[in-house]
Amino acid sequence: KYKDKVFEAIETQKTVITISVVLKDVLGALQSLLKLIASYHINVITITQSAPSDGAASVSLDLRINEMTESMETLLKDINAQSFVISAKEVIR
Repeated sequence: KYKDKVFEAIETQKTVITISVVLKDVLGALQSLLKLIASYHINVITITQSAPSDGAASVSLDLRINEMTESMETLLKDINAQSFVISAKEVIR
C-alpha cells in the first residue's frame, strides 16, 4: 500500500544547489572554475554567464552535489581563494 511513498534517505537530501560566482575577466577563468568544481566530484547541470562588464562577469551554476567529496563550506572557501574569483556564494532558494 505504501510502497510508492517510501524513499531512501539519500533521495530526500538536497542534491542540487546553485552557486553564484563573480569572475575576473581573464582568459581561462571559467575553465579553471569548472576544473576546480570537478575535482570535488560535482556535476555541473547548468551554467548561466553574463557578458563581462568592468572587468568582471557573473556566473550562476546549478550543481549536483550528491557525490561531493568535501563540505559546501570547503568548496566555497576554495573557490574564493582563487586569483580569478572576486566572490562566490551559495544561492538560497
